[in-house]
Amino acid sequence: MKSNFDFLNRYWPALAQIGATAETYVYSDPNACIYKLGMFAERLVQEILVFEHIAEPTVDNTHANRIRILKRAGLLPHEIDNTLYVLRKTRNFAVHTGTDSVDEAKTLLSLTYNLAVWFMETYGDWGYIAPAFVMPDESTHEDLESVIAEQEKKIEELTKQLAVVTTAASGKTQKERAKRSESVSAMMNWDEAQTRCLIDEQLHLSGWEADTQNLRYGKGTRPVKGRNIAISEWPTNSAFYKNGYVDYAFFVGEKLVALMEAKKMSEDVAATIDVQVKDYASHIKPEDRPYTVGSWNGYQIPFLL
Repeated sequence: MKSNFDFLNRYWPALAQIGATAETYVYSDPNACIYKLGMFAERLVQEILVFEHIAEPTVDNTHANRIRILKRAGLLPHEIDNTLYVLRKTRNFAVHTGTDSVDEAKTLLSLTYNLAVWFMETYGDWGYIAPAFVMPDESTHEDLESVIAEQEKKIEELTKQLAVVTTAASGKTQKERAKRSESVSAMMNWDEAQTRCLIDEQLHLSGWEADTQNLRYGKGTRPVKGRNIAISEWPTNSAFYKNGYVDYAFFVGEKLVALMEAKKMSEDVAATIDVQVKDYASHIKPEDRPYTVGSWNGYQIPFLL
């Protein structure tokens, strides 16, 4: 079966196989898909360390600490660091709690594809032009279990070894690769679903409860005293866009303190705040006024993001 990750086979067959296996799981076992995507990210970090001839930690050699080493070396752009964080945390959740969300698996799969493209364009072929990501179709393969078993066997074989790979980027200096890494990351197209996924995890780091898939107004999520919740798709009376639903409404307990739109990284965020979010903030539904904390030049919300 053709995979979005086939292009990695040239230099990193283990990564290609892990990515392909994650695709196979996306519908039949989204939890296993998410676990494999976390495995992909961990292997990728190890490949970078080997490529750059950077030793792994001698004490507490964890995935998180290996990422920290790369960050200190200036080798991980902000968006890539965020992506690795998301894949690490969601993998941990898959292991300890589990999920059956196909939508989440799909978003993380596309996010991992971006990570793979960044890796190839930084550490593989600087002239590589990535095709658009294609979401796999739900498999109608009659013997899916045997296909997955074969893929798992290949992963086990391929991940036994970790060696320096010679690519077109090998002749560049670490400083040149770091500069290339930043430029590749800056040019990548992150869609709105991917952006929301990254935002959720950044909000977690800042102490907010956030989950655009589950903490949604439409799924019954409401403000709760004693909790800081970012509720997605909160309705307003604005006629501006999406029938007035704002991407995130931030509640400290039962007080509405901020609104935010999650725009693709390529879009004009300042323009969104100036027009769209301000319109939402001036059209809070009457029944939601008890949640507001004041008025600022016609806006019922103090912080617009």
